[in-house]
Amino acid sequence: MTDIAPASPRHQKNMYMRQNKVLKDKVESLELEVLHYKEQIDKLTLGDVPQIVKNWMNEYSLPWEIFWCFEHEKWIAELDNLFPYHMENCRCDKCES
Repeated sequence: MTDIAPASPRHQKNMYMRQNKVLKDKVESLELEVLHYKEQIDKLTLGDVPQIVKNWMNEYSLPWEIFWCFEHEKWIAELDNLFPYHMENCRCDKCES
């Protein structure tokens, strides 16, 4: 049986400080992510959701994010022929041009 010496108070303090830093960084990262999503929701609430998108959301029981082109910040106007199994050819108005 081996005896493990307890960590010194200084070692414990350093360990807690490192863990605290990691947690603070994680909280900061999550706060930025929440801010990003709030901005996206604000953009969506400023404009109306097209009726076709509402119909697709109901028909496929999928959230709005599926029908939003994050690259151009516009609603998807055309679904892939194999949607919902493939989405490579889903396009917004700017994707088509």
